[in-house]
Amino acid sequence: MQCCRQSKYILWRSLIADQAKRIVIVCKISLVKIRRHLVLNYIMPSARGVKRTASKTSAVTASAAPKNKKKRTAFQLETPTAPKRRGHVLTCGQGDVGQLGLGEDVIETTKFKTVSALGNKIVDICAGGMHTVALDSEGKVWTFGCNDEGALGRPTSGQEEEGIAKAVILLGKAVAICAGDSHSAALLDNGDVYAWGSFRDSHGSMGLVVRAREGKACKEPVKISIPEPAVGIASGGDHLVVLTSTRIRTKCSPGDSITMDKT
Repeated sequence: MQCCRQSKYILWRSLIADQAKRIVIVCKISLVKIRRHLVLNYIMPSARGVKRTASKTSAVTASAAPKNKKKRTAFQLETPTAPKRRGHVLTCGQGDVGQLGLGEDVIETTKFKTVSALGNKIVDICAGGMHTVALDSEGKVWTFGCNDEGALGRPTSGQEEEGIAKAVILLGKAVAICAGDSHSAALLDNGDVYAWGSFRDSHGSMGLVVRAREGKACKEPVKISIPEPAVGIASGGDHLVVLTSTRIRTKCSPGDSITMDKT
């Protein structure tokens, strides 16, 4: 008798559970239908083919609103000024061709020694292959070292004179200098660039400019032809790069060939 009651109770629980599952499934289906109805009829009426039209006020506001387009503003870089901090020049190493500026008697030194001929007014200095270029606070350019290919930019009569720092004659005050293997260059305060010396390749000297189809070294400063004022210069071993005011880079390679790349 008790066993029969237990089986009826179990059967009754299973029927109730099955009915509850059906009710839950029906409720879920109803919720999905209700949500779909709301989306199609109220939230997204365009999905049912209802065409949206802009109101008159919104159209007027849209036409009157300014267009926020970014315009490219033209600008120009300014010619730099020379550094203000002044000081002495000290050199060390090998000076067999006068590149230390210590005179022909000092062929080599392992300790730094002051180049007395330059005084205490030097604001910048560059080392070339076998020569040295210095810039003082007055805009003068000083050179010393090997002058076989005109890297000093001034006439010399012998190694004794090459090893003494002397000024280069320029048509204005220099604000920047650079030096390569056998050439030097200076940027003046008016944006002009002057270079002197020679470029080289695996066959030897290629000259600095082309004259009568032949590359010739320039023993004195020569003005580099560029379309606009320069604001920066830099030298590699055998090339010179000039940055102009509108950010056009002019690259001078052996034989004075010039290419320009806009950046």
